Amino acid sequence: REDAPTDKAHLVTASFCEVYSADGVREEIVDLLSDARAVASGDDSQKIRIRENVKEGGFYLEGIACREIASPVDLLSVLREGQRKQTTLETTANECSSRSHSIFQITVECKRASE
Repeated sequence: REDAPTDKAHLVTASFCEVYSADGVREEIVDLLSDARAVASGDDSQKIRIRENVKEGGFYLEGIACREIASPVDLLSVLREGQRKQTTLETTANECSSRSHSIFQITVECKRASE
């Protein structure tokens, strides 16, 4: 029931990145929510790093920007912000063709309010 009292607190965040290959050989992960063009590549000096979560399984991007989401309007705003920064290039078939693969991740954390 939506009107039932709850003792849970929720935190919703979003991140947005693209996997892009400028030279057709080496791929980079680009943070679309960062002010700087932070990338993950073979260069150890880069800000973003691909890490394995050994404890819970899976992988995550260390150093990627996450935005707190308070409403559906916030979510759409973050999505549009990242879309404006995506790599595009005109092709004969599409005036604004995406030149990358994008990942828009929404994370919902839920815990008891007393924790």
